[in-house]
Amino acid sequence: ASASLLAVPGGAREEDYDDDDDDDEPPAQHPIQPGQNWLRNLQEQASSGDLSTDAAGSGESAEPEERSADVAVPTTGVSVSDSMVDASREQFATDLSPVRGVPGAAVITTESGGGSDEPARYLVALSPPPDRGTDNKAEEKEEESTGQRYALIDVPPYSDALAAQIRSFMGGPSSSLCSILITSRDAIHYDESPAVYVTRKSDLMKWRATFPSAEVACYRLDVPRDCRELITQTLDGEGPWALDEDEIEGAGGARNATFFETGRPLTYEVWDEDTARSVLDGGDNPDEQNNDETEEEPADAHLYTPAAIREREENRRVLAVYTPGRTFGSVSYVFPATGVVASGFSIPVEDKRTKENLGGAGPNLDYRGYVTTGAAGTTRQIEGASGLVETYGDRFAAVLPSRGDPVVLGGDAEERRRVLRGVLAQYDEIGRIYEQLGITS
Repeated sequence: ASASLLAVPGGAREEDYDDDDDDDEPPAQHPIQPGQNWLRNLQEQASSGDLSTDAAGSGESAEPEERSADVAVPTTGVSVSDSMVDASREQFATDLSPVRGVPGAAVITTESGGGSDEPARYLVALSPPPDRGTDNKAEEKEEESTGQRYALIDVPPYSDALAAQIRSFMGGPSSSLCSILITSRDAIHYDESPAVYVTRKSDLMKWRATFPSAEVACYRLDVPRDCRELITQTLDGEGPWALDEDEIEGAGGARNATFFETGRPLTYEVWDEDTARSVLDGGDNPDEQNNDETEEEPADAHLYTPAAIREREENRRVLAVYTPGRTFGSVSYVFPATGVVASGFSIPVEDKRTKENLGGAGPNLDYRGYVTTGAAGTTRQIEGASGLVETYGDRFAAVLPSRGDPVVLGGDAEERRRVLRGVLAQYDEIGRIYEQLGITS
């Protein structure tokens, strides 16, 4: 009997799989190894007669297959990158809802089909909206004429539906989104998971296109490479900073909101040739090279006392405070007029676990059940968060954290500070234990 040829990868023939010359026995096939789904598909097609050949018996398929193995194969070639991107892209559903007890603030929650632990984002009014339940027509008329201004805290997944919800929450056409304030790079949304061969793009570009007048602020150490051209102001130094809402002219045209330093401005010290050589070649400490035992207090020291800084912050509706911890460039944003702080991951506070927290607020645990320390370490995070609480604790009563639900604190300023000190002390104790165990992320 004549043996027919079957086209398979590598030029093997069907008769090569025959154990003997008995045509009555079905040909034996080599066992399918992992990663050889293409071979199983060819065998199934051959047995069902789906694999056709041309008149000359060349063994080539008459029509190109639209699908091979587990991924679609274009007739013009195979795109490995596209397949990887599709496999790594998750589906996200977002929702915007008002924060109870905090007028003018809304929380944006995100649910992921892939189980990602998405942080909470927020929309915050720079000033309290007028109480619609009162007869204060003057406030309502002023808001309609001047417009309420809002800030978007961090970058949520973009969708037209969420953009419409944001516009609806902000109110009339005179209201606007003036700023997108990023607390840390971990709160910038990406549809794709990190991958070696995939260049990810954040959703910040889509939000900038939707709200082109919004300024975007982020600390220098937390600006991702793909977002550099989208950030309109890069914060640097120790801060703090206050938002100047006067329109100014810049290199890119008019800007409607920009931060200025209320603390000592960041300055760069130029090394002389000897210092540069000793530091770069010898590894010496530059501070020791320029150490002067008779160093005097700067002549302008009185300009940067806590009282002087606070005076410059008066009547400013947004304050930015450097609070590294989760990342080296984490920033918290205080809204004195609305009594809110968008703390990112800096203040890990929650009040859901009332039993574990002895009936009050306590440190927020992550989804695995323990405190997750940050890239900058627990010690640095506690220092930054403690400074935020002690210096600005009298200017906010509500905490909007990136993880967990918003928390509204009762009592006066000192009582709120006491509660937050207790939260940070617990977090510090637990975080240090896990750092000692090597659990750092």
